[in-house]
Amino acid sequence: MSQRTYVLLPAFLLLLSLFMPALSVSGRNEFGYSLLVFGWFQSYIAITAIENWYAHGMIDSESLRSSLFMAFPWFANISIVLSVGFLAVSKFKLALIFSIFALLCVIVFFINPVAMLGADGIAVEVTPLIGAYLWALSALACFALVVLHGRRAKENT
Repeated sequence: MSQRTYVLLPAFLLLLSLFMPALSVSGRNEFGYSLLVFGWFQSYIAITAIENWYAHGMIDSESLRSSLFMAFPWFANISIVLSVGFLAVSKFKLALIFSIFALLCVIVFFINPVAMLGADGIAVEVTPLIGAYLWALSALACFALVVLHGRRAKENT
């Protein structure tokens, strides 16, 4: 498999996921591109909430868990992008680290599909749609291609 394939497959899956319905919230579909653009804000709010709860002695296991669950999907986005970037420049160890982290973040999302959507900042349960599955598949493809490259490199030495 060529170097180009290592980069194109997960990048194509990620780009395709951006133009597909990714989440359904109360019968309304959210497309991947809007989630990517506004998702960073959700991570910021989730992390800020943890800091504020801790500063005011209000942190408990439930509030911490829900904030972390809301931040993880958006950390997967940057991890997938970084992993693909490291694949492109043949930094396979870094690509492996970021693809593992992306997979963990994706798994966390599918175990507990919650999101903070809208200006009110209320956490809601969401239903993953085709875009979310393509997004997850891009993380899996990135990981699989890094592992495949590692195996081939071992066989050639």
